[in-house]
Amino acid sequence: MHPQSCLSLVAEPSPHVLPRVFDLLARHGVVPARCHSRLEPPSVMHEPPTMTIDLQLGTVDDHLARRIATGLEAMVEIHDVLEGATCAAG
Repeated sequence: MHPQSCLSLVAEPSPHVLPRVFDLLARHGVVPARCHSRLEPPSVMHEPPTMTIDLQLGTVDDHLARRIATGLEAMVEIHDVLEGATCAAG
């Protein structure tokens, strides 16, 4: 198994988020090896739900992974971007 760059995003559950994420990846010439999204219920009463998006970027170099993460952090609908140096492919 080869290590893969991974990102985990916490975002608003908007229908516009996933297309914007994939547009950013396409602009960098990246097709994710794997993508999983899920709606998360509110953790506190009266809080809105969130959407979690997990991306395996494949074997992209660290510089490109950081540029992608920076672009995602700039999106208004995305509240948090967690970078994993590597994750297991499979």
